[in-house]
Amino acid sequence: MCKTRLDTKIHPRPSRGCKVRVEPGSPGGVATDAAGNLYISDTGNDRVVMVPNSGGVLSTASQSTLLSNLQSPGQLAVDLSGTLYIPEAGANDVLAFAKPSGLVTSGLTTVLTVPNLNAPTAVAVDANDVLYIAEKGNVVESADGVTSDVGTNLKNPTSLAVDGSGSVLIADGGSGYIWRVPNENGVLTGTDEIAVSSAKSILSPYAVALDGFGNVFATDSANAAAYALNRTAGTVNFGKVNTSTTDAASLASSGQVGLVLNSPLFPAFPSGSQFSLAPASTDGCTAGDTLPVGYVCTLEASFTPTQVGTESYLIDFNTGAQNTGSPSLLLTGYGESLPQVTITLVQTAPSGNASYGSTVTVQTTVAPKSGSGATPTGDVQFYVDDNYYGVQTLDSTGAASIALTGLSGGDHAVTVQYQGDTNYGSKSSGVLTVEILPASSATTLSLLACAADPTSAEPANSTNTCDTVVMTATVVPSTPGALSGPVVFSSGNTALGTAYVSGATSNGVTTYTAVLTATGTTALAAGTYNVMATYAGNANYTGSASAASPLIITFPTFSMAQTATSISSSATSPGSMTITTTSESGFTGAVNFSCSGLPAHATCQFIPDVLVLAQQSSSPIVVPPLQTKLTLLVNQAPIVTPTGIFWWSGLLLGLSLFGLASNRNARRRLLMQCAAGCILLASLAGVSACGTGSDVFKTPAGKSTVTVTAVATLPTPGGGTASAKNNVTQTITFTLTAQ
Repeated sequence: MCKTRLDTKIHPRPSRGCKVRVEPGSPGGVATDAAGNLYISDTGNDRVVMVPNSGGVLSTASQSTLLSNLQSPGQLAVDLSGTLYIPEAGANDVLAFAKPSGLVTSGLTTVLTVPNLNAPTAVAVDANDVLYIAEKGNVVESADGVTSDVGTNLKNPTSLAVDGSGSVLIADGGSGYIWRVPNENGVLTGTDEIAVSSAKSILSPYAVALDGFGNVFATDSANAAAYALNRTAGTVNFGKVNTSTTDAASLASSGQVGLVLNSPLFPAFPSGSQFSLAPASTDGCTAGDTLPVGYVCTLEASFTPTQVGTESYLIDFNTGAQNTGSPSLLLTGYGESLPQVTITLVQTAPSGNASYGSTVTVQTTVAPKSGSGATPTGDVQFYVDDNYYGVQTLDSTGAASIALTGLSGGDHAVTVQYQGDTNYGSKSSGVLTVEILPASSATTLSLLACAADPTSAEPANSTNTCDTVVMTATVVPSTPGALSGPVVFSSGNTALGTAYVSGATSNGVTTYTAVLTATGTTALAAGTYNVMATYAGNANYTGSASAASPLIITFPTFSMAQTATSISSSATSPGSMTITTTSESGFTGAVNFSCSGLPAHATCQFIPDVLVLAQQSSSPIVVPPLQTKLTLLVNQAPIVTPTGIFWWSGLLLGLSLFGLASNRNARRRLLMQCAAGCILLASLAGVSACGTGSDVFKTPAGKSTVTVTAVATLPTPGGGTASAKNNVTQTITFTLTAQ
């Protein structure tokens, strides 16, 4: 089966057919099941419509809405069991609609686990139930929960199909090709992908499908046309050739068994033929070999005209192909015998490398090869990376310019094809490499957690209480364009997860965000994080990183912050500082303060001595921080704690003894007066101990390490008795210098 380079255009208005209406919607794809029922993705109405097959006829009168409230459904696919797959570009997911036995219009809808999809637009499924998904700039293979990328040259894939070998065909409007990624020994090999259509004939492939013989049918959104690519009877059209040119053709084993390349592979060319065909130097087709399922080999064809006019030659291949008796390849071209020209290509603006989003001006000059003669006239066609870009007419000097816009970042090959005129033959230019440097980007990060001020949440817990953290990176391109790629969320050297950028457009402005949610089984472990978001960049934009944002993961608690780590205090100038108590993860409760490690005759005074942290708002929880003022008092007399007789009782007893002593003899009177004097002195000492400022109670000069302890007792769930596990205790220390 040969690669075709000239495609058959299908008449845009066939004389027969069944029109199926889903107005006022916008059909985005179709699929059929084994029973012949038709499914239509009505993107404009966010639904899927089913048209039942009734006796071999689609019953449009019985069509019904199968699924609704979708988010931009795209191209559909149905597997052998009848399960319908629906990509949702707006939801970044793929739905699977499995029909119960015997039922057509009802079933079970599930969301497939395919991580990090970016606006999927099309799906296809092979005979082994492997799912292929076209997303923005990529195609993903999903098998048994394992995903991998498919293809290497994709820019804007919009449609998929799978042939009998398991190889994947991709309509890529961005590159202008229909690519075939071969299934080699059960593995898709993107490095061996080939184009099965020419960008010069199908400008912007939009949809692709296969028939039972492996022939390809494609639509072209640029030409509003459909094409049939006969893959068993290919054509290489060399166009107008003045001297000699070469082109390539391929044989592909697209069935379920290997393709036998008999010997000789094709008959010898007749003597004097202007065409030739030989195995290519790389992956060439060798007679006598068997091409394994999915593999491709290449032949190199050349055309060297010896006379003016159209020449053609049909080659019949000798193979074991089962979908045709004899695969064929038609070589055709038009020989010219005219003077030759030289073609130059230069980039005239900007003078250096261009950046993404800028316009590049390229000028070509066509001149007689002989150096003299009439100035060439006519048109030149410009191609970028082998894709037709536009046509310009040569001016009176033989020059033409074109402005190139929308070039992606990286190197681009610009060529021109001169069509020739009555004086000169056609000619292809060499390659001018235009380099597009990536534009810059800027990334910012926002964190939304269970609690704010500070941003905090609980670690994983059995009830999933307050454990959700939403990390949103916003990537702003310096110039509008195609921004895509991964954003890595990290804290220090620890990666927290990866999310992919997606764009949402409002009022003509596209905002690009990547969102990573940590919750439940993916909740973060307890600790303090400084979260950063790093955008990796793509071909169009450089990478960028956000500033770090603090995040605390802890069970409900509080923290303390002090305005000083050392305090000097004297009797006349007591030292003080402010302590701020802050809730974390939604903690609420009363906090009590005390000091330890104080030197003699020093005390702590807290105003207020109790702080009550209370919730102010929810979603997220906000608990305003509170402050207490700590003052250090020195030279403080101890507070006497009564243990037996109060000082005033001692004073009364002493006075009573003096009175009794007057009624006794002299010796006893003297003893009782001594006892009364001692009691009175002790009582008076008790009175003086209640005062302040006495040198007797002076705090020793020097430094001490003081610890402030804050304790909060949380209410026990259910109103039970508080226990130690409900207490939250925090401490801070400072140095006290007593003067």
